[in-house]
Order: sequence, then structure tokens, then C-alpha cells
Amino acid sequence: MGMTPQQFWDMPPSVFVQKVEGYYRRENRAAYYYRETYALHYNLNRGEKNPAITGEDVLTFLGEKPKRERKTKPMVWTEEEIAKAEFRANGWQWPPPGDWRQARIALHRGEPWSPVEESTIDNDSTPTNQES
Repeated sequence: MGMTPQQFWDMPPSVFVQKVEGYYRRENRAAYYYRETYALHYNLNRGEKNPAITGEDVLTFLGEKPKRERKTKPMVWTEEEIAKAEFRANGWQWPPPGDWRQARIALHRGEPWSPVEESTIDNDSTPTNQES
């Protein structure tokens, strides 16, 4: 803060608080410019049906309270929804033949997925030889 330790310890708490607030105000100038510019660009391109936003909606600084509550809840995906998105992104069919969990493991390993058909499995769960 540009002072000696003796000046710091001799400073009353109210002056220290003012110095800290001034420091944060100076540091937040760049972030203030960013958030206002972002809000301006968003509002110029938002369309008629979308509500306008302010800089506080984009970024809140320390000590600022958000102007409005979030209207949407954070999205929570189930394991099956994540798997479905991964399959679609990789061009695989959904639902995969067989167990989708095993197919997802094969997808992550980079292996081709070919489920074992039930007709090739005996009752004792050992694969049969199909050669005739």
C-alpha cells in the first residue's frame, strides 16, 4: 500500500477501511469496463423478446449483491442423459444394443462396441463356438 510498517500500525481502523475500499475500486475499473461493454453488446444483439441486462447481471464484484435472483435452476444431468449426449456427439445410435453402460465404457476406451448377443451365450454364461 506504499507505506512503512510504522505508518500502517499508527493508522486508525477507519482510514484502513477507506484505503482498502479505494484499492478495490481501482482494481475493479478494468472489470467494470468489461462487464458494461459485454452488457452493451448483448443488449444490441438480444432481439425483441429477450430482456435487457445490466453490467451487474454479467459480473458482480466483491461486496455487491446481485440485482435479481436466478430464474433458472442449474441443470443436473443423470448418468443416462450424459451417456446419450456422448453417443450422439460421437455418431453412435441411441439406445445402443445391449447395456448402455458397457457401451459407454467402450466409447471412452476408443474401442468399437459390439455387444455379445444372447443367442451366442449358453446357460452357464460361457460363449459358444459358432463354427460349423
